[in-house]
Amino acid sequence: MAVDDAHVAQIDDVVARLRARGMTVDQVMRSVGMVSGSIDDPSALDGVAGVQVHGAVRHQLPDPGSDVQ
Repeated sequence: MAVDDAHVAQIDDVVARLRARGMTVDQVMRSVGMVSGSIDDPSALDGVAGVQVHGAVRHQLPDPGSDVQ
């Protein structure tokens, strides 16, 4: 998710609020104002000031023994 310009200086506080709402934070990219992670119920993040939630994208590679490589 993106942290807006007005909140980038307080990104650690934003991350604390995200964690308090149940988000597992994987990475905080301070220089670009981005936070990555996961949450079971994205609606739990509604109303967290300073963030824009972007849709989840999951990628999975096929098993090494599968026909699709």
